Amino acid sequence: MDADRRVLGIFTDGDLRRSLQSMGSSVLEKKLGELMTRSALTTHTGEMAWDALKIMQKDPSRWIMMLPVLEGERIVGLVRMHDIIHAGIS
Repeated sequence: MDADRRVLGIFTDGDLRRSLQSMGSSVLEKKLGELMTRSALTTHTGEMAWDALKIMQKDPSRWIMMLPVLEGERIVGLVRMHDIIHAGIS
């Protein structure tokens, strides 16, 4: 996020794995801004957990395990698939 807490991107374990596969150990010398996914999927504080889960499961071959939660354009937290399923929403 930037100084105003607007999402610039997200860096996931998948980003790390793909970077390691393509760049090898030199990836450890890169800045996160060079490696992150800039087009991060997000949800908003007013959305239902069910809708966040649908976003996470949109691509069955590549589920998303966490979504940044926005209020307006600012990040205020993360929602994890585990939390949604643990709450009994599935």
